[in-house]
Amino acid sequence: MPDAILRLALPSPLRRLFDYRAPAGVLRAQLHPGMRLRVPFGRREMIGILVEVADHSEVPAEKLKPALALLDPTPPLPPALFKLCLWTAQYYQHSLGDTLSWALPVLLRQGELAEARQERFWSIAPGPGSTTRASLAPHASAKPWQPWPSTHTACPIPC
Repeated sequence: MPDAILRLALPSPLRRLFDYRAPAGVLRAQLHPGMRLRVPFGRREMIGILVEVADHSEVPAEKLKPALALLDPTPPLPPALFKLCLWTAQYYQHSLGDTLSWALPVLLRQGELAEARQERFWSIAPGPGSTTRASLAPHASAKPWQPWPSTHTACPIPC
């Protein structure tokens, strides 16, 4: 079976796909449209989005550069959003790479890992060494709460 040719959309004003070889150690079965790959592009590296896996390319095989890394185990864009981006780029005659790039959150555009972040929540629960109601009382120097004086009828803040 011939080597997999990856057709990537890169965030550039060029309205075409770029062909690359698969990164070392990545099997063809692991590649799915919508996955992000880090690739060399000129003198810099870019984050490209896989559009399709092909068997051949118009570029000679010896001139194809390998992608540097596969960034995602699964595509970060849902299939419906990926198809919408394909349609949008065609309908508005805009670069597919730019369209797909703007559909991703900023950190994913920059090549960060697509991982779910966990938020920490704290709760006060009774347990050993828990605080007592007396320890939560206001400090002795704190002034007691007083309701708004009934003699004032107007709002003290100019409205």
